[in-house]
Amino acid sequence: MNRSGIWKLAWVGARFFLGVMFFTGGMSKLIPFPGVMGPVWLEEVLQPHGLGPYARFVAWSELLIGVLLFSRRFATIGAVMMVPLIVNILAVVTSMEWRGTPYVVSGFLVMNVYLIWYDRDRLLTLVTDGTRGPAYGSWTPDTPAVVGIALSLAGPHLYGIHPVIGYGAIGLGLLGLLATPLLHRRASTA
Repeated sequence: MNRSGIWKLAWVGARFFLGVMFFTGGMSKLIPFPGVMGPVWLEEVLQPHGLGPYARFVAWSELLIGVLLFSRRFATIGAVMMVPLIVNILAVVTSMEWRGTPYVVSGFLVMNVYLIWYDRDRLLTLVTDGTRGPAYGSWTPDTPAVVGIALSLAGPHLYGIHPVIGYGAIGLGLLGLLATPLLHRRASTA
């Protein structure tokens, strides 16, 4: 594997890892869902400080960012959105004196900085005259990814109707997000 292949593999690995962490972390704070990143009781801990709505904001933000990181097209947006969220989480866990958590969150921040660095050419086109960075062509809607994001975000709401409907929407959403790169590959070879 050449050097650029290793950097791309690291980018995909970091993106997927952070996507799983944030998606499951946000989802498990909203509904009963297997999560790797907690705490699922964040709202109960922050409520006595008047920060219950903030805990819900963190949960929904984690969920949205995780979903965006799973998609190929919107991963850069998710990485950019993750910076202020991680800084907020770092401020809360440091002020609440949670042992070890600031180190884990700082590790997430380092990984996220790598994601942004890897996509730097793509991001520089937003703030330059367009002379730097690869040409991405005209933007076309990425239907499976958009539908996947919508279904994943609707899952916690639909869970209130019936858990099977909520989990079904989440599963279909993730399937759409994970299938998108395969559809892109198939379209480029056709």
